[in-house]
Amino acid sequence: MAAHSMRPLDRGPTAGVALALTVLAHRDGWCFPRGGAQRLADALASYLRSLGGEIVTDAPIASLDELPPARAVLCDLSPKPLLRIAGGRFPPRYRRALGRYQYGPGVYKVDWLLDGPVPWRNAECARAGEQFLNATLPLGDKGHTQSPQEYLETLSRTSGLPHNMVRRNMQKINDSLVHMREVLNGLTRGLPLEVIDKGIGEQSGSRVCFFPRSASLGVVMPRAGETDNSQE
Repeated sequence: MAAHSMRPLDRGPTAGVALALTVLAHRDGWCFPRGGAQRLADALASYLRSLGGEIVTDAPIASLDELPPARAVLCDLSPKPLLRIAGGRFPPRYRRALGRYQYGPGVYKVDWLLDGPVPWRNAECARAGEQFLNATLPLGDKGHTQSPQEYLETLSRTSGLPHNMVRRNMQKINDSLVHMREVLNGLTRGLPLEVIDKGIGEQSGSRVCFFPRSASLGVVMPRAGETDNSQE
């Protein structure tokens, strides 16, 4: 919760952010766009186009000089990729600050909005990790595809993580999906999934009940970070 403040977690105000968000979540639940988070992105894109804007994808650039003239350029990048494509436009002091940036540990966060019981026992769920790690998969709804190597290079380019770190993270995701039963058993402390689905059941011979406080289940998995972000 405290990480939503986008400040170092050893700073005092972050505890207040965590407390405020936790209270709001318990009182009202998490706000979520009807139809999924993609609906929010679609609405923003639609508004931009209504103003005459254009969205271009699948067009990586190596320098801001490749872009057409503009009054302002907004870069949604971490420090080292930003330094790589725009370093020549910054004063020396700021370039040095970007170069000294040290990446800390991060996380993957997965939210599921459920409309029925989750088929964890379906063998296809376990195969999802293998597909993610090795298969060329559809990307979007316009016939595009993305191979594991293309995913690796894109994530490395946009996050600043070296290739070996991205591969390690991909393997962690695969391991988590393959061993999903063990992951869930740890998260639920052995509570049978039928109890989570139905809200009531038995555990170790005792009657138990489960009442969700939110419509989504969030799982946080660790991702390693490194201070050396040089490419392989």
